[in-house]
Order: sequence, then C-alpha cells, then structure tokens
Amino acid sequence: MQLQRLRALLIPMLILGTMMTSTPAAAEPSPQSGQTQRYFPWVPYNEVISDPRGFPDSGPYYGLVTVQNLEYATIEITLRRTVSYPPDPFQFIHWYELSSGESVTFLQLLPPALDNPAAQGSSGMRIDARFVSNQNPARIAAVMRQVSASIPTNPAETTGAHITVSGYTSLSYAGVAATPRVLPIVQTNSNWNTLVRLTNFDQQNDATVFLQLRPSGPGATMHLPLLTIEPGRTHTLNLYDDVGPDWIGHLHISSASHVGAVAERIKNETNMLLINTSRSHVQTNEVQVAPLVFRNWNHWN
Repeated sequence: MQLQRLRALLIPMLILGTMMTSTPAAAEPSPQSGQTQRYFPWVPYNEVISDPRGFPDSGPYYGLVTVQNLEYATIEITLRRTVSYPPDPFQFIHWYELSSGESVTFLQLLPPALDNPAAQGSSGMRIDARFVSNQNPARIAAVMRQVSASIPTNPAETTGAHITVSGYTSLSYAGVAATPRVLPIVQTNSNWNTLVRLTNFDQQNDATVFLQLRPSGPGATMHLPLLTIEPGRTHTLNLYDDVGPDWIGHLHISSASHVGAVAERIKNETNMLLINTSRSHVQTNEVQVAPLVFRNWNHWN
C-alpha cells in the first residue's frame, strides 16, 4: 500500500515539475520556448539491463509516456521516435487530439495497425504540439515512467506486477540545445552501475560529443574517447566499463549538436533504478525546482 501511495504521488509531481518551469499563460508559445516540443532521449521497450558483477538481469523494461495539454483549447500532438536509418531520423508513430487539460498515456510501441516489427523497440522520442484551430504551436507537459517485469495492461497504471518503477520528465528544446551539460550523479559504488543514454536529435548532421568524467572526491578528470552519433541514433555509455567499481562523480557533456542525455542508475542486486536528466552547465539566473522531496516519509529520504 505504501508503494502504491508513493507511485500515486510521484507521477503527478513529475508532471508538475514540467509545468512549473513553463512560461506564463499569457506568453506566446514557440518551439524555442521549450513547451511546444518535448524530448525523451530514451524510452525502453523490452529492454534488459545486465550487471557486470554477476547479479541477475534487471527487466525487461517498458516505457510509458504521458502527455498533457496545458492550453485552454484543443490541440494536436504528433509522436515521433528516433530511428537510425534514412531518410528521416524521426519516424512518425501516431497523433492524438487532446482537449483542454486532457492527457494521454501510451507505450513505446507502434499502434497495432502499423504492425512494423522493425520499427518497434527502444529509442528516443520527440513530441510536437499545435492548436487544431490555427496550427500555431501549443504548450504541453510530458513524463515517462519506466517499469520492469510486465507489460502494463492499463498504460496509465502500475501494479504489484511491476518490480521496479522509475521515470523522468521530458526535456525541453533548451534541454537538447548545443550547450555544455552535466549529469550530476553517475556511479558504480555500492554495487550500483550507470548507463548513460545519449541521443542525437539533429535531423541531418552527425553529433560530435566530448565527455569528461570528474570524480566527486580526489582523483583526476577522465577524458573519454570522442563520440560520433548519427542522426536519430542513441549511444549507450556503460560507466562500469570505463571506471570499474567504487566510483562516483559527474559527467560533463559538450556538443555542437542537439543531444539529449539521461543517466539510468541501476542496482540489480535490489531491483532499484533511479533516472536523472542532464542539466545546463552554463551559469544562468533561472529558477530550478525540485518537485518532490522526502524526509522520513514511509522510510524514504
């Protein structure tokens, strides 16, 4: 029951985290405002995560994406997933109409009518929104829940059949812009490991990505080999392969392309998963919000 209460609280607050950073209702939305396009660097489907220490595999994982209309009129959202084959790295999945305040939840899976197994599976995702009335950009919020062990029969719910539940709020346009970014926690200590998912959201150009690992304590900065990521492709960095066990620090990411990044911090030993997104490394005056914190609540801190 406590876990169900936690899930019931966590999902709306994740969505609130997106809404609290939105522009005021009176502002004119645009793709560059970060609210009319939302990005997910990684949405899994039937994804299994192995452990380098020999603990049992974790998964399979499935991604559940929820999108909400923040406008006072009906909008149309278009779903596209990243694919690594030409001619277009953004493959159309489906579109929905949402009335004011309405939301929709779906699995990372093509609708059965399209039935294209080659296009199913884990990938990044981009969601665009426009008003039905005039096709002007519209504002949305979006969140992804990542569940393991069972395909949800009701996409809007998780149950006791799901061993692990995590997730993250979608990135805005600014969240994939060509600015220095950082993943504040990546780790291999205490039987944890971290998988970093880097997705190139540029429609035409390869992304050259520079990566630096900086320890949280004493130790030298590690410069990883230069990455080249094709349009629509996701590169997975397995932190254990680069630093071995008992390391904790942060990852700095630099690219001149539109690259989104998330870190899956996984502990297969106890079926735990925490996901965090990259943040801008450029000093700004923006207000950042932690939408959900615990202090000794049902043994959570």
